[in-house]
Amino acid sequence: MNEFRIIPFSREIDLQPFDAGVDALTEYLKKYARQNQDRGIGRTYVLTESNIRAIGYYVVSMAEVSFASLPDSVTKRVPRYPLPSMRIGRLAVDHRYRGQKLGELLLVDALQRAVNLFHQVGLFAVIVDAKDAVAEGFYEHFGFKHFVDRPASLFLPMGSIVKAFES
Repeated sequence: MNEFRIIPFSREIDLQPFDAGVDALTEYLKKYARQNQDRGIGRTYVLTESNIRAIGYYVVSMAEVSFASLPDSVTKRVPRYPLPSMRIGRLAVDHRYRGQKLGELLLVDALQRAVNLFHQVGLFAVIVDAKDAVAEGFYEHFGFKHFVDRPASLFLPMGSIVKAFES
């Protein structure tokens, strides 16, 4: 039986067999995740099988949301200055493991980290940039909304996330 765990990126994780099926996503984990981690640009969390082999990952960093990017349904309740957010920069699962809801597992883990940040430093939303229509549909399924001026970018207000985790 597979033992899946999400752990912080480390050099001990076997990255070689990982293949997201999208070159840019595979290449990021293998070539850039460690560099960005060391520089403090983003934190990568890796879904492993038995703590050894990478089968998925996501990257988080801080960001801000411009008031002008928000739909009218949201602007009525927020201040007019840039709002603190957490960005999920990349999220991918090895193509051989698709259909097992591991992308959902990674997203839930990232959102739990956002809830922790919300309680520690304050946070307005989690934002993502969908790579394609499939990714866009994935995030929409979990309630992410589109920005008005960035068609491939979506956000999920922390109020919705906190409510989901704390109910």
